[in-house]
Amino acid sequence: DTGTLRAQTVDTTRSGQVESEILQFYQWLDQFQDQLEEYEQLQVQRSHATTASEVPETTAAQSALARALDDFISSISATSSNVVSTSRQPTRPDPADPTSGDGSGVVLEGPGGGTRARIAGSAPSLEGLSLPPGFPRTYPVNVSFQVNSAGYVVQTSIVPPTPYPDLNNRISSVVRSWQFQPAPGGGSSLVTGSVTILVETTTRQEW
Repeated sequence: DTGTLRAQTVDTTRSGQVESEILQFYQWLDQFQDQLEEYEQLQVQRSHATTASEVPETTAAQSALARALDDFISSISATSSNVVSTSRQPTRPDPADPTSGDGSGVVLEGPGGGTRARIAGSAPSLEGLSLPPGFPRTYPVNVSFQVNSAGYVVQTSIVPPTPYPDLNNRISSVVRSWQFQPAPGGGSSLVTGSVTILVETTTRQEW
């Protein structure tokens, strides 16, 4: 039932809620994998149609699937902090505001309530990455990471991991290259943060 994917409000203060929402997304996609493959076949039929009368009509099921996916992704994008897209560049940082970091909007919540902005890093590139047929137009991946007092990411974990190891490895590698503002006053403790990566494909089927 596509209604099970209807978006619920994501609590921006609880990474676990985001993880739960994304796990639901993965489970839902697995459940409807057969339908996704059917939609891929429909696109092939569309591309080979020679007259308008031969183009298959979009089914109600397709429309429901597209709406459910869009609603879910919109929920994460609108209500979650620390959301990065693979297809959109960060805004230009404000040189007069040191808290703006690199303009990505990615911040690390400190144990005392303060934040440390990301000052160097990029979104994962999909170049050379092979994604399976039926891969959604937008696919959320939640990454937990640990940052040391100097601001360097020293450990990453995708929670929950996606079914695609190559995608997991690509995202983990990029997040490990990020750098945040150093901890005020130094110290040696690690701070845990999280970010949602929206994998947005540039060549994708329209449902």
